[in-house]
Formats: sequence, structure tokens, C-alpha cells
Amino acid sequence: MQLESLLLSRDPEVIRLLQPALEKLSIDVEICRGVSSGQEILRTEKFDAVIVDCDDLKGGLDVLASLRKSASNKNSVTFAILNGSTTTQQAFQMGQTLSCRNRFQP
Repeated sequence: MQLESLLLSRDPEVIRLLQPALEKLSIDVEICRGVSSGQEILRTEKFDAVIVDCDDLKGGLDVLASLRKSASNKNSVTFAILNGSTTTQQAFQMGQTLSCRNRFQP
């Protein structure tokens, strides 16, 4: 069984680093660059993991909060990528289940 993940980010560096790393672990990656389109995808599709670039996407925290209310993805493992605007505590309050990391450094 193949694992499925959704990566919500517009940052090319984040996508460049995460996509091959996840694929190397045999995790399919669907990339979405917008919050509203990401929320629509989450309403209609099931993912094992959801990765949200909270500070790159305006409304990223809202995606984490609404994720726990969706029937299909309320149990998905969630990750938040932070870059200083959002705190770790805020991300956990919005339903993130795994530790937050600061944005990747080149």
C-alpha cells in the first residue's frame, strides 16, 4: 500500500527539498500552491499526511484547524513548516500532531 501526502506550499525551495525526500520513502506527494484549492482537495481526497507551509501561505493555520473537522482527513498526520510568523504553540493549537520545524536553510 502506497502512502499519500499533500504538500501545501508556494515556496519552490520547500517543494524542491521535500518532494524527492518523500518519494524516496515511497510516499506519493500531491503539491498544492493555494489555501482554497488545498482545502477543496482535503474535502474530497484522503491523505495519510498533510504538510502545510503555515507562514508561506496566508491562511495556512486555518487549513490545520479545518483539517481536524473534515471527515476524510481528521486522522491524517500533520506537519507545519514555520518561518517565524507562526509559533510552535499556535500550530499545535490548530491541530498539528507532530513537531514543527523551522524553514529549511540552504
